[in-house]
Amino acid sequence: MTPLPPCRRPPENDRRMVMLRSTGLLYLGNQDEFEVVELNLYLSRPQVVLAQLCLLRSHISKVASSGWRTIRLPIHVHGNPDDVHQLYSWKTDTVIPFDNQLCWIDYMRGILFYDPAAIVVSFLPFPVDHETPRRNKECFWLYRGVSVLDASGVLKFIDVARDDGLGFESLRRDAGFTVTCYSLVLGEHKKKKKKHRRTMEWREDYKITSNELWSINSLDCLPRTLLMFPQVDIDRPHIVHFLAPELRYVIKKMWVVAIDMNTKIVESSSLYINGKEDLQTEDAGLTRAKSRFPQSFLPSDFSKFITFSRTRNNME
Repeated sequence: MTPLPPCRRPPENDRRMVMLRSTGLLYLGNQDEFEVVELNLYLSRPQVVLAQLCLLRSHISKVASSGWRTIRLPIHVHGNPDDVHQLYSWKTDTVIPFDNQLCWIDYMRGILFYDPAAIVVSFLPFPVDHETPRRNKECFWLYRGVSVLDASGVLKFIDVARDDGLGFESLRRDAGFTVTCYSLVLGEHKKKKKKHRRTMEWREDYKITSNELWSINSLDCLPRTLLMFPQVDIDRPHIVHFLAPELRYVIKKMWVVAIDMNTKIVESSSLYINGKEDLQTEDAGLTRAKSRFPQSFLPSDFSKFITFSRTRNNME
């Protein structure tokens, strides 16, 4: 792989870089190629944020030049143009492919989409009130998740909102939470100023409170604690997986639970970390690390073009 050369020096009117570098990998199915994309954001002047992309194709084609290339594009904001201010302090939490696009996700703010076919970068804020001080804003990544459903090509966003407005700590007495799921609705491509842009908006699928879940499910299958790191099951989108940690203790117990959001019934519940009891086992290091810095139990899913099919036919 050709080493990445330094990106060109920003113009003098670039006030500051507002995002750390983040890199993603996109499969270009129509050309049977991969593209590595590194994204940086720059504030060129008030209310104008530019996206600088450093790109590398997996192999040389008739339309792609050899080695890395750099392009700089304006960012189209879906909805209210004033939402561009959310890009000033952007921080990428994860990068995922979706609908032949590459998505940079900031769980506090929203999603940046790069469409390589139209050569367009666009921003879609999350459908939540960013000004509401519900909880410590540094903890949004604990309570939100974006999932792509391979079969239907749908992108889901789930938000777990605490009633007490706290961050990474136990719920206050008599406090609960609300789980809300949204689907991304894609419209038709519209040509504007020689650019083909696709409309995007969020549609609310359902909203479920902790009281509803707790009233139906017993304590044995659903601990009376927070649900974190939501992930929609890519094969059965009505099932959502969560990590449920016991936050009252330094060395925590954690469960992995799967809930049928249509019936609000827990489908499965498994002890993931056994707290202090694990300190005397070979899992002591894992238990201490997860207690201090919990992470999603489903960090990623390999795309189908680089993994075996889920059916056994291709495995025999």
